[in-house]
Amino acid sequence: MSEAKHSPGPWHLHEETHWPFKLAIIAANGDEVSIESRSAYGSGQKSIDDVMSARGFRDVDQREDAIAANARQLANAKLRAAAPELLAELQAAHRIIRNALSLMTTDQQAQWSEINERAALITDGATRAHEREAVIAKATGAA
Repeated sequence: MSEAKHSPGPWHLHEETHWPFKLAIIAANGDEVSIESRSAYGSGQKSIDDVMSARGFRDVDQREDAIAANARQLANAKLRAAAPELLAELQAAHRIIRNALSLMTTDQQAQWSEINERAALITDGATRAHEREAVIAKATGAA
């Protein structure tokens, strides 16, 4: 596997609960991986009701849309913050699967493939090795 070029993990998410309501992903070494403003908040607004008032939104649907947009943005930030750990786990799983395959007989490998195929887990290979390799390459910049 190639050497990581990204900031070291684990990363954590820092969510400001007051103005300016920023979301920051911070690396283990203190690097700011990313910082973004919350999408529904603007200058000086303290709450979702302030946002609604400032933007002229009066109906419940617009308020619900703004709340949903903020929830989606927060969920996306949490996923990005988990990226280094997800990559490390994928790389470990890739090695574990390869090790397991090296211990299996051809018949065992065929049985494993059939089980995975019945579970709709495979595409063009019994272990999805190509798919894992492609995602790892994409994440490490090797793609």
